Amino acid sequence: MIQILFNSLLLPRKLKKWLYKKYATQSLKGRPFTLLSSNCLGGQTCKEAGIPYNSPTVGLFLYPEDFYELCRAPEYFFHAPLTFIKESKYPSAKKHLEEHHYPIGCLKGEIEIHFLHYKNEEEARTKWNRRVRRINWKNILVITNDQNEFTPEMLSHFDQIKYPKILLSAKELNHPDTVPLSYFKKEAHVGDTFSNRLKIIKDFDLVQWIVKNTP
Repeated sequence: MIQILFNSLLLPRKLKKWLYKKYATQSLKGRPFTLLSSNCLGGQTCKEAGIPYNSPTVGLFLYPEDFYELCRAPEYFFHAPLTFIKESKYPSAKKHLEEHHYPIGCLKGEIEIHFLHYKNEEEARTKWNRRVRRINWKNILVITNDQNEFTPEMLSHFDQIKYPKILLSAKELNHPDTVPLSYFKKEAHVGDTFSNRLKIIKDFDLVQWIVKNTP
C-alpha cells in the first residue's frame, strides 16, 4: 500500500516527500536501533525521521571490505581510538579527496573512514566519539551497497556479518541479503539512494525493513 501511494503519478513530488517524512517519523520514532551504513543513507534517513544519530556512520563512507570488517567485529573496532591518516590505500579515493578535502579516519590501523561531510579532524573525532557512545548494541542493523569498488566476490565477506543486513545493488546478485534496484539497472552501481528514495521504494523500503528488524 505504501509503495503504491509513493509511486502514484497523481501526487505532486513535494507532497510525496512530506508524506514520506511523516511515514518515516511515525514508523521509526522511539524504536531502539543503530543503523550502520557504508554511506550517508543511514544518517539521512534518521535525520528525516527526526530521530537521534545513534550510529557513528553518519556523513561519511567506507569502502566495502573495510565496512564488512567493521561490521563483523563492531565492538572491537568502535572501542578503539580514532586516528587519522593523510593518504588512502584505495586509488579511487584520490579523486574524492581532490574534490572535497576531507579527513580520513582509521581504526586499529586497518579500517579507513572517509569523513566526506566533515570540515576537519577535530569535528570528525568529536562527533564520532559521541555517536559511538550512543550505539544500541542489542539492535544493530547493517545497510550497504555496490558502490566504491564493490565486486560480487566480496559477498563471502559480507556473509560473515552476523547482524540483520542488506546490500542494495544495480544488478541482480542472486543473494538472499541483496536487493537489486530497478531504477539503477542501467548503471554500473547504485547512485544516490536517499535522494531517489521515492523512486526505489517499489523495490526496497528502508523504513519498513528497519521496523521489521527491530522490536
